[in-house]
Amino acid sequence: TDDYAFLLFTPNYTNSTDGVIARLIKDVPESDFDVDKSGQVEIIGWLYQYYNEEAKAESMKKSKYTEADIAPVTQLFTPDWIVKYMVENSLGRYWVDHLRAKNDTRSESEIAKEFGWQYYMPAVAQPVEIDNKLIIADAFKADQSIEDIKLLDPAMGSGHILVYA
Repeated sequence: TDDYAFLLFTPNYTNSTDGVIARLIKDVPESDFDVDKSGQVEIIGWLYQYYNEEAKAESMKKSKYTEADIAPVTQLFTPDWIVKYMVENSLGRYWVDHLRAKNDTRSESEIAKEFGWQYYMPAVAQPVEIDNKLIIADAFKADQSIEDIKLLDPAMGSGHILVYA
């Protein structure tokens, strides 16, 4: 078929005895997925990308892409460190601002350390006129509940970003 978008889950790969899904279940120990025991949340994403590599290579040879080529050439798995960097410096920054707006006296770095964030980058000091505008935003953040926060993962594939968030 020319449509590679669901290549990983075609009958070829889901064969009950020797397909990719069967091999994943039989050959990869469950502990490899347990991030509390040094497992990797990335396994399925990397497998998806690996098994679509042939379709991607074929599509990349073309001088003009068809609709069926879009998925193999654009669907890339986001590595864990990039996911963490993005979430810690967007949702994480929002949460730090929320805590500080509620009079949390810890520094951004102290808060990040408490959450175990490795990639959080404390905000850079801004000119006074910008800070005055941020005070209004901070007052709003102080009243926010964690249940009110909405997060969008516009390129959700494996849900890796949502899981980390």
